[in-house]
Amino acid sequence: MDNNGKCEWVAEGDGFKCKRCGFVPKHNRVKKKCDELRLPPEPPAEIPSLPMRIKNAVVASAKHVAKGLPVCSDEEVEARFKTCSTNECRLFNTQYGVCMHQNCGCNIRNNGKYLDKLRWADSECPIGLWKSIEK
Repeated sequence: MDNNGKCEWVAEGDGFKCKRCGFVPKHNRVKKKCDELRLPPEPPAEIPSLPMRIKNAVVASAKHVAKGLPVCSDEEVEARFKTCSTNECRLFNTQYGVCMHQNCGCNIRNNGKYLDKLRWADSECPIGLWKSIEK
């Protein structure tokens, strides 16, 4: 690694490899740090099918009812929404306000409605970016 904290690249085959961590980029733009080049996996091409979303919603609703319908404060909802809307996981469809994870497909709109999964304290992000909140 050089003094700027960037990777030390070495030629390998037709491309490059980081001598520090072994990362091999898919392209030859190698002037950034490895961590800046590694991206989360590509999101699925589409929102889960309607039958899958209904199934996921029924299961999540049953669990929510069984837990006593716990809800989050406005601040907790805002924190969850910020995590989703910054698209860290690359699964948030901003056009429809829906999580595109195949085990989710839930509404994520931060509008305070009952069917907004962000409001349910017992819900969790399907990839673990935010956890349930005990009430």
